[in-house]
Amino acid sequence: MSRTIVHIGAHKTGSSFVQHLLADNRETLAARGIDFPILSGGAAAKSHSVFANYFRGVLSEAETAQIRARIASGLSDAPVCILSAENFFHCDDPPAIRKVVGPDSCAVCYLREPVSHLMSMWKQSLKTKRFAYGFAESASWQVVALGRHRSYYCYDARMARWQDAFEDFRITLYAPAADPVESAAQFFELCGLTVRDQDIPIIPQPQNVALSDICSLLLLRLNEMAAAGTIPAAERDRLYDLIRRDDRRYSAAFADAVVREQVDMTAFHTAFGDANPVYAPRFSGPDMQIDLPVRLDLDDARLLGLLGNVAETVNNDQV
Repeated sequence: MSRTIVHIGAHKTGSSFVQHLLADNRETLAARGIDFPILSGGAAAKSHSVFANYFRGVLSEAETAQIRARIASGLSDAPVCILSAENFFHCDDPPAIRKVVGPDSCAVCYLREPVSHLMSMWKQSLKTKRFAYGFAESASWQVVALGRHRSYYCYDARMARWQDAFEDFRITLYAPAADPVESAAQFFELCGLTVRDQDIPIIPQPQNVALSDICSLLLLRLNEMAAAGTIPAAERDRLYDLIRRDDRRYSAAFADAVVREQVDMTAFHTAFGDANPVYAPRFSGPDMQIDLPVRLDLDDARLLGLLGNVAETVNNDQV
């Protein structure tokens, strides 16, 4: 059986970059005895998400049967097999995963400072789930969830489950690297693998990068307008696509309309510390007050008009 390395995320810690790195360099890594197996259909870089979701019990019957068949036939014949999916982080039964990957295996995890992570996840939710609530409200919800021990940020409880299941469990604190090559080197070092530059000739660009603060506020307003029926959802999606493709220009156009406020994070930090006596001290002293852009001082008509002006400028530049 292969020595399997299970990369469990967490979300917003460069996991998509790692997955594209492994998928893009599958052939050269295979020549070194390192396999990134394709476990399901769709994009190779995300093929392990279905495998992770199998252990969460959220697959269809057909998908469940597919994964069971793959487990029965073996995940890999290579000396080293790497599995990578952020959804492993959500799994409540790491021993079941350890049983499948075998005793000669390890798990690796990046943990991110909770406030910056919460900000990144909030921005992601604006894009993918079309949520219409602000960052402060998102933080308030997490305070309640931490008190009920049902939060994403219950790091102590989550990590304890993985440490109990995997004797070799490696955790590092996430810090964005300035150079993608450095990010790649950090990942392989965490895995305990020696990988040469020629083994990874393709270095992908950072993946799923968050939008700027200003463009995130634009998405928030568009989501609010769509939820209120001011604009159709299809128009919201069209405008979002324009903003995503030219973050810099839209940020500049709306910079003068930004309203900044001090957001009090005391309750969040207190709840995080109470829930995580082991891991909370690993992060540097928290800022109880953070200065953030919280809204755009424009009514709906003015905002939509300015969006149209920027879009027209972009189109003219492309002609």
